[in-house]
Amino acid sequence: MKSVYLGLGSNIGDTQRHISLGLQALQAHPQISLVSVSRLYQTRPIGPAQSDYLNCAALIRTTLEPEALLDLCQEIEHQNGRERNERWGPRTLDLDLLIWPSASIETERLTLPHPRAQERLFVLAPLLDLPEAHTIHLAGEALTTHAERCDPNDVRLTSLIWSGEALQETL
Repeated sequence: MKSVYLGLGSNIGDTQRHISLGLQALQAHPQISLVSVSRLYQTRPIGPAQSDYLNCAALIRTTLEPEALLDLCQEIEHQNGRERNERWGPRTLDLDLLIWPSASIETERLTLPHPRAQERLFVLAPLLDLPEAHTIHLAGEALTTHAERCDPNDVRLTSLIWSGEALQETL
């Protein structure tokens, strides 16, 4: 099985529910093992005016090939009401393949690592919560180095965590 880092985000409707349903769908898939889920962050959007996002990252292990995993992620998005009307527009659920540590991929549909991951604290902060993320380098530098260059005001840690079944408030 291959390790893959994913990003999840939502800023339309019941964002907690959308993130939970996305994680549940990944967890239920027979070719995916959900290894770890980051803490959840409220983050500023990029692009057109819109509400803040709820973001997290997940480490999975999978036997799926990259484009098959992309297809699955897009199907999960679709099942959760995702519409692709506007680049960087609001969304019910966004599931991004961020890093496939053992591969560098560039096809018409997919680029890995994600081409802008190192510029976005809403990606980096959740990633750095996950096992072994501190060993990952993008563009020749550690994720922590990239995170230090980002505006810390772009993200705010929430009190939400993934319980293994749903999102819940920490005590």
